[in-house]
Amino acid sequence: MQTGASHLYELVAGGGAMARCLAQWEAADVGDSANDRAYRSARWSPDGTLVATVSEDNAMRVYDADFAVQQYANGATPDGTRACGTQPMLTVAHAETVLDYAWHPHASRHAGGAYVAESVRDHPIHLRSLDAAAPAASQVRASYRATDAADCLLTATALGFTPDAHGLFAGYAGHLAHFDVARPGLPTQLVRTSPARRSRDGMKGIVSCVARMDSQGPAQGLVACASLHSHVALYSRTDLDSCAASWAVPREYAGSGVTALRWARAGTVVWAASRRSPFVVAWDVRDLRGPWMVVRRPVSSSNQRLEIDVDATGRHLVAGHADGSVSVYDSDSADGESVAVFAAHADAVPALAMHPFYPLLATASGQRHFESSFSADCSLKIWSLAANYLPSGDASCAVT
Repeated sequence: MQTGASHLYELVAGGGAMARCLAQWEAADVGDSANDRAYRSARWSPDGTLVATVSEDNAMRVYDADFAVQQYANGATPDGTRACGTQPMLTVAHAETVLDYAWHPHASRHAGGAYVAESVRDHPIHLRSLDAAAPAASQVRASYRATDAADCLLTATALGFTPDAHGLFAGYAGHLAHFDVARPGLPTQLVRTSPARRSRDGMKGIVSCVARMDSQGPAQGLVACASLHSHVALYSRTDLDSCAASWAVPREYAGSGVTALRWARAGTVVWAASRRSPFVVAWDVRDLRGPWMVVRRPVSSSNQRLEIDVDATGRHLVAGHADGSVSVYDSDSADGESVAVFAAHADAVPALAMHPFYPLLATASGQRHFESSFSADCSLKIWSLAANYLPSGDASCAVT
């Protein structure tokens, strides 16, 4: 696949932004409750051909989206949304909640080449192989565990690989660990994120997210993580005892804890989104005296995580909302308002992910409902956001 600038998109063209749904999968009926069908997260594989999701039924599902990627790469115009049914390429069931997962940086859709690190409640971290051709071969290849002072197992709440795939960082309640991927077992380094329980220094609380690491700019040697106490911290990848910076999200933007963290603009800016907050905040790591930019999103009264992501250029921020819409923000714009909004689903969009190098967006919907008469929308969709990819005058693609 080509990754040149010719494939980077413009969101506003001809007086309006465009979005077209290329493919759609409906969640299969599982369990005794319709709530089990709701998606919680979605991630593109590093080669941009697979989408891994996690649902409320504690299952990881992997979908083959290569046909949609090739459709865009070849410049073909689809006749409409391709309905892909309900069956994923691969399903991996778990007995407990999947707290976080991360694709191996060298993961590929070719047989035996797709690996994902996953953290399941009350389990060590597992490095699992994903092989649709031989589902029985999709098994745990390595385990990584951290223990506290009483030798009790710690459950990882956030995961992130280094770009070279040699290291794996894991966040815990009050701890941060580094594992050598080639040496399963105990971490090479385990540090407390705050010196003491009553200390005001460092990062307090459960580490809720580790930002996907960048290999360029100021972020090259740093790992960014955040906690449910609305703290953000930057650590050295080579020495976790060296905390480069830590700060609290301003009270007016804090919400109920940071749940999403992304690097942007060539590793100079880090975006943070919090639960129950109508703001997404960015900081320039070269000047941490205050937020670099603040954008608004619809207010949500839910504690559900609502993901954000950044496109391949590092310029545009994409955010899902509880009303089923998706907003796109331009970090070159000073007003903090969205430059494009489109209705992606009929239910909340807790999961979304931008393609690693194409203007393609994966969104997944669903949330828990307590009204038995409510018809939930639990689906996975692949969208094209390239304005020049769409036929002129197609009113069904226009968004406001």
